[in-house]
Amino acid sequence: MLHIHEEAEREFIENAEFIADDNYSASEEFIDAVEKGLREIEQFPRRYAHYGKQYRVKVIEKFRHSIFYRIHGNDVYVLAIYHHSRKPNRWKKRDTSV
Repeated sequence: MLHIHEEAEREFIENAEFIADDNYSASEEFIDAVEKGLREIEQFPRRYAHYGKQYRVKVIEKFRHSIFYRIHGNDVYVLAIYHHSRKPNRWKKRDTSV
């Protein structure tokens, strides 16, 4: 089961709105790309690269974003949907769900 941290959800919405301010169709593409990435992570959680010992990352190159997540048993915890310009490890403090 896929669980999305509330801060990751907030980041996703804020980034989509930011992109929409400049280009609405690009924002729709961004939303589609992230939603597709989340579906792929849910279906094949071990497909994507390790990020440290505990985490994995799905990169969405076109929009310079990454989805950081952790697998615990049959559950997948999405901890961040981050733009590549942000400090990459700030989201780790969110990992209290397991």
